[in-house]
Amino acid sequence: MTKSWLQIAGVPFGSGSRLRGGEHGFTLGSALVMISVIGLLIFGFLKSQSYTMQVQNLVKSKRAVQDVKAAFEGAIIERFQGAAPAGPCFAPATQFLPLSTGGYNLSGLAKMGFQNQVLAGLNLQAVMPPPMRAKLTEAKARCLAPRVGTNLTGRYFCVDFARSTSTPHGSFVSGDKAFAEIYIESRDFTTGAAVPCGSVNKATGGAWILYSAYWPAVTAEGTMWQQLTGGLNASAR
Repeated sequence: MTKSWLQIAGVPFGSGSRLRGGEHGFTLGSALVMISVIGLLIFGFLKSQSYTMQVQNLVKSKRAVQDVKAAFEGAIIERFQGAAPAGPCFAPATQFLPLSTGGYNLSGLAKMGFQNQVLAGLNLQAVMPPPMRAKLTEAKARCLAPRVGTNLTGRYFCVDFARSTSTPHGSFVSGDKAFAEIYIESRDFTTGAAVPCGSVNKATGGAWILYSAYWPAVTAEGTMWQQLTGGLNASAR
């Protein structure tokens, strides 16, 4: 009679047969159930560990992106406050040197510099998602005409970015041709009114700063352009 692989392995198989397991023993079915349960427990543990690692990586990624955002906002405030001798009437091209001449270091995470020729060489008709095409087209046109004259109430200019080995993946400074629009409006904080930059009282004045960053992000659907907007106040000191 042909033996089954269980019998060849020394495992009794048949009606009422039991695996030797002490006084009470285990039926083959019970043993298989136990093996299945153990397997499920191991699988569940490994899946839990994998999920935990994914969560940790996601938290690290989000923290790194926030670090870039903080460095970017800090750079704008620092340049506004530290400009000399012009003070609030600073020249953006001087305070934010173009990347071609060194740029401004964002805490080692990337560099940024004054740029009016943003998106050079990019086929805007191929930009995804479609709603971003109009936004990028309009932003590109605005960047070509920065407002950087003397004694202005509002100053407007654009910057682009250069990645470094420490640039967090997925952050708004990491994508090719990423750039940002920056608007700095001089204000008297006691009245809330906009004033010419040459009239800012350093004791009671400062600036209202708005920015909008644009960058391409790699997703499951392909390269998708993203936008991040923000606003902050900065004292003139």
